[in-house]
Amino acid sequence: MKTRSYSAKVGSKTTQSAQEDLTWAVKEKALSLGAHLVGVAPIERMEGAPPELHPKRLLPEAKSLISMAYRINRGIQQLHLRGTSPMPFSRFAGLEPRNRLDDMGLDLANFLEDMEYLSLPVPSNLYYSQEKGIGEISHKHIAMAAGIGRLGRGGFLVTPEYGGAVQLISVLTTAPLLPDPMIERDPCL
Repeated sequence: MKTRSYSAKVGSKTTQSAQEDLTWAVKEKALSLGAHLVGVAPIERMEGAPPELHPKRLLPEAKSLISMAYRINRGIQQLHLRGTSPMPFSRFAGLEPRNRLDDMGLDLANFLEDMEYLSLPVPSNLYYSQEKGIGEISHKHIAMAAGIGRLGRGGFLVTPEYGGAVQLISVLTTAPLLPDPMIERDPCL
């Protein structure tokens, strides 16, 4: 079944209204898939990224970056902080959210591709360089560019809604989406 097209064009430029509709549809889809937060950034916000972590390395045609966050349950955080048991934290704050995010990323990328926008989900936490301990891209920097949060103390992404208790995934796409504003204030204050 084909998804309704949101890519109405006027001449060679996508209209503002069509971009708003498409952006709204993408965010609604992300939330319906289970994301707790979703934000959009233009590829230009990643200009200062190191070449080995730049999203264009993976999808040269990318115009927009979509960041999705999945919150970590507060009860599990409390158990972890008390040092009672590492098992629930490992399973429900690490493994399970990353598995869900990977599924959400693939589903959102397929949703966009059904509308004929080339899209690439980047796995939530897989290293391409084990020696350096770095992934394909920096999900937290994309999340910052997409207005989900800011870097806090210790280099963690901190969101206004959930603090640093989130896991992230990114989807790169050729879709011309409207960007969200970046967060200017420090969420740690």
